[in-house]
Amino acid sequence: MKKLIVVLCLLLALSGCTASSELNLSELGLSGEYYADTCVYLSLFISATPEYYTGLYQNQLRVSFDDEEIFYSGTGVAITVQSPISYRQVAKDIYIDSAINVNIDDLMNSFTSRYDIYENDVYAGLTVFKSDNQNYIAEIRMLDDNSGTYLIWSIFSIGEA
Repeated sequence: MKKLIVVLCLLLALSGCTASSELNLSELGLSGEYYADTCVYLSLFISATPEYYTGLYQNQLRVSFDDEEIFYSGTGVAITVQSPISYRQVAKDIYIDSAINVNIDDLMNSFTSRYDIYENDVYAGLTVFKSDNQNYIAEIRMLDDNSGTYLIWSIFSIGEA
């Protein structure tokens, strides 16, 4: 009986290591319209620099959050996420492979939390990162459904419109 209790406690503890917690929009602390401030990360698959992207998309890249819809318009794409929307808090670096997301480790360490955005339980390609006093929006593409490896396309700091 003791072994069974120990095994159950161990399984419960291990299941918490990969679990994500869901939040609603008010718990996330974002509401309304935001614009890009600065590109803080850009994939090496893009033949440009973060500084160039900042100049190109500053105050042009837009993301709006409400309970029924998220609209992201930016780096050549428009993404609309519709209800039901969930925000899942996950480990900051889960599925972020530093071999393909070069020079990302220091930036990941500067974030305090990460929230992947889901529509109908499917990852929508957008992630919110938070630091102590700043919010960021990341456009992230899943490279392979089997491995779950993500390619971070861009990360912008965002400010209220």
